[in-house]
Amino acid sequence: MEMIKAKICLFGDPAVGKTSLIRRYVYDMFDDKYLTTLGTKVTKKIVKLNWHGRDIDVVMMIWDIVGQREFTNLIKDAYFYGAKGLIGVCDITRKETLENIDFWMGKIKEIVKEDVPLILIANKADLEERQFGENELGEYAKKYNAFRYFITSAKTGENVKRCLLCHGRENSGGDNGLDRQIVTIIAEFHGFLYLFSHIFSRFLERFLYIFAIHYSSGDC
Repeated sequence: MEMIKAKICLFGDPAVGKTSLIRRYVYDMFDDKYLTTLGTKVTKKIVKLNWHGRDIDVVMMIWDIVGQREFTNLIKDAYFYGAKGLIGVCDITRKETLENIDFWMGKIKEIVKEDVPLILIANKADLEERQFGENELGEYAKKYNAFRYFITSAKTGENVKRCLLCHGRENSGGDNGLDRQIVTIIAEFHGFLYLFSHIFSRFLERFLYIFAIHYSSGDC
C-alpha cells in the first residue's frame, strides 16, 4: 500500500465556516455555535483511493488558520510553507468575503512560489440570503487558476466530501509516495521553525519595548 502525505491549507475571512467544513468532513459533525480558531489547528484525515490500479492511502493534514488579518501576517510563513493543496473559503451570504480572496491570494503568493492546486468554496449554501452565486465564484476561480470550485454547506454536508476528495485525488498521482511524504515532513518541520522564530521575535521586540519604557521612566 503506497502512502502519500499532503498538507492542505484552508484560508479565508473569519466566520466563513472553515472550521465547520473540516469538522463536517473529518468527523461528520456540525455545530451552530461559532468556533473561533486560535492560531492554527491541524486535523488528519486518511483517504483510501485506487488510482490507475494503485491502492493509495492519502494522509491529508488539513490546516485551519485564524481569519483575523493581523494574526495572519505573523504566522503566514509557517502556515502556507510546504502546502500541497489550497482551499479558499468564502461566505455566500457576504460578498465581501469573496472579494477578500484577493487579499488572501496576495499573502499566499508571497510564500508559495510553485503552482499548488487550488479549490474555491462558497460556503453556507443552506442559507437563503445569498449575495452572489456560482458565476461570480467561477470568475474568481478563473482569475486564480483554481482547478475546481464548489458551493457547499457545512451544515447539510452538501459538496463537502466531494471538495476535499478532489484534493486527495490531485495529490495521489505522479511522483513516488515516499518521496512526497519525506518532503512534506521536512516542509512542516521548517514551517514550525518559521512559526517559532516569528513568535519569539515579536515577544522579544515587545519585551525590549516595555523594558525601555520602564528604564527611561526611572523604574529600573
